[in-house]
Formats: sequence, structure tokens, C-alpha cells
Amino acid sequence: MEITYDVRVWQIEAHEGRRGNSYGVRWAVDGLRQRKTFQTFALADGFRAELVTATHHGVPFNVSTGLPDQHSPVASSTSWYDFAIQFVDTQWPRVSANHRKNTARTLMITTATLLGGTPPGVGARPFRTALREWAFNTNRRDKAPTEVIVHLDWVRRRSPNMDIWDDPAAVADVLLARAR
Repeated sequence: MEITYDVRVWQIEAHEGRRGNSYGVRWAVDGLRQRKTFQTFALADGFRAELVTATHHGVPFNVSTGLPDQHSPVASSTSWYDFAIQFVDTQWPRVSANHRKNTARTLMITTATLLGGTPPGVGARPFRTALREWAFNTNRRDKAPTEVIVHLDWVRRRSPNMDIWDDPAAVADVLLARAR
């Protein structure tokens, strides 16, 4: 692993597109340009601030990843369930009803597979319905009945962190479940 202290961080670039604005953070590590795009200015600004802080504290950067060598990925602190909810909410206004339905179904299968079971005393069908019809539906989530809220709270507590995707066995399980 090659590390360097040769880092330059530029200002945030705003881009206007048909589907809304995006904000790009640009930086170079050992002369290799890097770029990461965010949906909001606040997210871009936070990421840029992390890069600038790392350079001010003298943290070496990994040349291959372009990130501070001690940078802990956001994946280790974000749960799969919270990520999936954020993904649905971000996509919701921009996609068709059919796309929303397919996304909810895919996320339901993925979530159920990652959890490896259902809440105690709950069958697979009501559990999957709670995920598909309530958790992964931006318009209905806040209106979920009490029993659904109990199921979804269980999901939130049991959901693995995003670093689960570093485990090839977990990825294989999800792909097999999705193929069925």
C-alpha cells in the first residue's frame, strides 16, 4: 500500500441537471485526481471538511483509494436498513411507480436475507409485507400501523452495518435469494 502526503483539495462544484442538483468534491492525491458526487451541498461539504482536516493533521493518504489512510469508511457506522431507507427516499421523487415497486421488492428480499430471519412470532409473509409496503414506501412509512412499527423497529435494531458487503458469503447469499 502506497501512502503520500501530497494532497490538494479544491472547492465544491455545483452541477445542475434534469434530475436536480449534485455537488462534486474534487481532490488530488499524489497527482491523481479524485472526485466524489453528493446529492446535497451539506454532504459534499462534510466530506470535503474531512479531507481538509486530515491534511491539516498530517494524516497520510492512500494513493490507490485517494482517502486518508486512517479513514474509516462510512459503511462501518451506517446500518443497511438506514442506508436502504435513505436510498428509497432519495429515489422516490425521480422514479416511476413501477420502479418504486421493484426497488421496494429488491430491498425487501435483500433486507430479509441479511437479517437471516423474522422477528419472533412473526411469519415471513407479514414481515416481508411490512418491509415492502411500509418501510420502503416513502409516502406510507409514517402512517404504518403499530404492529408494522414493531417489526420495523426490530429490523432497525438487528440490521447489519454496511460493511457487511465486504463479506463475500453475505453477498453470495443475497444474490442467491434475489435469483430465486
